[in-house]
Amino acid sequence: MSEFKPISPPQWAFLASECYEVLYGGAAFGGKSLCLIIDAIRQIDHPRYLATIFRRQYSELEELIGYGKEYYPPLGGVQKEGGRDWHFPSGARILFRQMEHPDDWRKFMGRNTTYLAFDELVSFTREQYENLQIWNRASASGLNCYVRATTNPWPDPRGDGIDWIMERFDIPKYKPIVDSIYSEEVVNTDAGDFKVNKAFIPATYRDNPVGIENNPAYLSHLSRLPDPYMRRAYLNGVWGVSPGSYFDCFDGRIHVLDHDEVLEKMNQDLLMKAAGLDYGVTAPTAALFAAQTLDTTTYIYDEYYQANKPIMYHAPKVLAMAEGGRMPIYCDPSMGSRGNKYVSFTDKTVLDHFKDYGLNIRLATNYSKRADAYAVIREAMYFDKELDTVPEPKLYISRRCKHLLEEIEQAQKDVNNPDVVDNDGVLHSLAALRYLIMHIRTPKAQKKYRDISNTPAGVLRRLRNKKSVNLYAR
Repeated sequence: MSEFKPISPPQWAFLASECYEVLYGGAAFGGKSLCLIIDAIRQIDHPRYLATIFRRQYSELEELIGYGKEYYPPLGGVQKEGGRDWHFPSGARILFRQMEHPDDWRKFMGRNTTYLAFDELVSFTREQYENLQIWNRASASGLNCYVRATTNPWPDPRGDGIDWIMERFDIPKYKPIVDSIYSEEVVNTDAGDFKVNKAFIPATYRDNPVGIENNPAYLSHLSRLPDPYMRRAYLNGVWGVSPGSYFDCFDGRIHVLDHDEVLEKMNQDLLMKAAGLDYGVTAPTAALFAAQTLDTTTYIYDEYYQANKPIMYHAPKVLAMAEGGRMPIYCDPSMGSRGNKYVSFTDKTVLDHFKDYGLNIRLATNYSKRADAYAVIREAMYFDKELDTVPEPKLYISRRCKHLLEEIEQAQKDVNNPDVVDNDGVLHSLAALRYLIMHIRTPKAQKKYRDISNTPAGVLRRLRNKKSVNLYAR
């Protein structure tokens, strides 16, 4: 008989949590999968209890099955289906299942699953995770429903990335997480408002001293991972950077500033302002507002983002943010085309309609090609801590520009053309940044004039400019 004892405070916190949703995630080798096996037994004395622990593929169930065979028989568990099903004396059941295909969640519709768990959440789609919660319900009194998940902070191509997970559990980016994060979501329903309590429990390799003792070379393997971001994710539990990221030079701790800080830096220098606009009929219309200083530093200080609205809705709002008609706004060249479908029922282009509202809107020129614009953005972001003289980045973004920040982090390299972003047609704020970055201008330095009013040259100038007076004029 094996005896389980939590080996770290995070494991204790995970097993003791009463929150509805809990994610135990972070660095590799934290003992996360075993925690799901143990946590699933908390209500096995109830005859109507059903727990289901999911992995994405059948082959990945092997570890869970092995843990089940080690810990469930002493509790009266009887295995069926080769260890994929466990039946207990009360009638309670614990099942291990896979969801290999995106729509496989439909196979589990209608079941009253009390305990719903996902091992390695990044391998699942958001739809699988959220839709199965519809059947996270109790079929009898005396049962409490829970959702539990474990994961590493590194995307899996079978899943939907990590951004939705970070947003759901309020996980910060770019830094190791030490303390648990507790949050509360208020859900409005016809039956009233309900509070959903959630928790994120960070995991590190330090949580598993027994595993490290038995595998002394494991840390060296993690430390030798060639990808520095993967190394930080698996070794230190750092979230926020995806493999294949186009803007791998982007660092939220460096390039993202609080809005007040952006305004403060802008007010210290002469500015030239401009905006970029990407228009969508039903897709989002995005506009970015920026200022460039004498040293060519660009500050993106505000953002407009709204989907499925007409020009008459967008234009007045963009006009107000663009300081009336003074600020130049650069847009997609196709907005001036008379060959698009929009002008088949009117003699005006999209550009003309925006101009009718007083916007100083201009077409981005041909040199705003995607590869060129992306190269300029990357160049402006660049900084290197390893250089003796660290160049400061030339691009900073206000924290309020959340859609732009999300799209910068989502942007992946096109495998066929690594100089551009893959599928960037859906990245509307990023498109606005392309038009803007290629056209914003540096302010001209004010000329300093020497005061010569009290010098001989100044006296001669005054005498030369002095007008003659007719003393006899009436």
